Amino acid sequence: EHSRDVSASLGVTLNLSLVSNGIWSDRQCDFVVEHFNNVTLSFDGPAEIQNRYRPILSGEDSFQKISHIAKRINSNEGVALTLSPIITSETVGRLKEIVSFFCEEYPGATIYPSCLREYGDRIKSSGLKPPSIEVFCSSILESQMMIDTIGSNNKLINPFFSTAPDTVKSFCGACGDNCIVSSGGFITSCGSVTRPEDQGGDFFICGEVGDAGVYIDKDKYLFLRSELSGNNLKECDVCFAKNICRGGCPSA
Repeated sequence: EHSRDVSASLGVTLNLSLVSNGIWSDRQCDFVVEHFNNVTLSFDGPAEIQNRYRPILSGEDSFQKISHIAKRINSNEGVALTLSPIITSETVGRLKEIVSFFCEEYPGATIYPSCLREYGDRIKSSGLKPPSIEVFCSSILESQMMIDTIGSNNKLINPFFSTAPDTVKSFCGACGDNCIVSSGGFITSCGSVTRPEDQGGDFFICGEVGDAGVYIDKDKYLFLRSELSGNNLKECDVCFAKNICRGGCPSA
């Protein structure tokens, strides 16, 4: 409520987004639906896949819980739902099946598959590996053709295939569009970099929220917005793939 009051006083439209695993109570879901405009759920697909790759810390299966929350959010017209499955070398061959499942169960939701990234000790020790980029891209195209064939109103998005230069200027929102407050209170523009010790922490973390208030390095944030796009990187000037790659992942 405070953020909405401040935004209103400045004549600024406030758009609140949340990325979560969706393991909430109904009361927490009520709060999210009331206050947030966009919700992205880390949801890997049908029960077999979701329960294998995303067990709850207690050891319980997570599918029934996140499925219930996803359907509640998707039934609310005031909240835009995005489902984000993390694709591994083991699941890339089932991407079309995963997308088909989401289309059937959550009509109208945006589907945003992304490749597993080998960040953090837990991922490195899990034995999970990223998919082949060639196979991933091929599976994305197959999934899009399936959506077109069945006439689904779901939208499939992925950085690899967005080519409109007038609407997409950078590889992702980390290039100065995102303003993310992590659970630890750090302000970052990259959803994969939420702690100072993370790879890229010195680059993407530009502030902190704490008992003393809010601190943000404005110059650092504006640098991300002004410099990290295919329109501003010199090496992109003569590249035929400029509007596909758009400078690439800035954390790479």
